[in-house]
Amino acid sequence: MRKTKRKKKLKLDKYSGKWVTFLDDRIVKNGRTLNSLMKKMEKKGIKEKAAIFCVPKKGVIHL
Repeated sequence: MRKTKRKKKLKLDKYSGKWVTFLDDRIVKNGRTLNSLMKKMEKKGIKEKAAIFCVPKKGVIHL
C-alpha cells in the first residue's frame, strides 16, 4: 500500500478580498488588486508558472 502525502489546509481568511499567488502549494504573494500583485511578483522575480486567484470576501456567495 502506498502512502499519500497529506495536503495542508490553508487558512485564507486573512486574504479575504485579495488576490493571491500560489507556488509549490503555498502562498508566496498577495495584493489588493491583480495589477499590484503582478508588480509584486515581478519585483520579487517570480517567473515560474503560478496559480493566481482572488479570495472571495467574507459573506459573499459566488454562484
